[in-house]
Amino acid sequence: MKTIAWFVAGSAMLALSSLLESIGDAGGSPGERLPLYLPALAALIGAPFCFFRGIRSALSEIIGANSDKPKATKPAATEARPAQRLADIDTADTGDAFDADAAFARYMEKRAAQPAAEPVTPPATTAERQPPITRPTFGRRVT
Repeated sequence: MKTIAWFVAGSAMLALSSLLESIGDAGGSPGERLPLYLPALAALIGAPFCFFRGIRSALSEIIGANSDKPKATKPAATEARPAQRLADIDTADTGDAFDADAAFARYMEKRAAQPAAEPVTPPATTAERQPPITRPTFGRRVT
């Protein structure tokens, strides 16, 4: 029954849209036509929505999503158990403030203890330079 109602509503919206458009066509100036064209456009956009919902409803009835069979009930879930608290963290032992100077001093000590990295040398170049490759150019030739 729901499927038929969606299709009827879609057909009614199409008919309403064409009626409003035909009334708007009879208007003499754009000021008289525009107030009728906007509701006609809204009805024209609403009609495919109704048809889509009707098709969707029909498919769900065919597939069986809306069948009259009683749905199987899930077995009763076990009782919910209360959440467990995490152990309270004592912040007094770790200290409340972060000492940036101490962290930087530790970093510099670790850096000084590591061996220095060798500098990267560029690859050796040949004494002779190759002439650049000549490529064809567009336009006049320069000689």
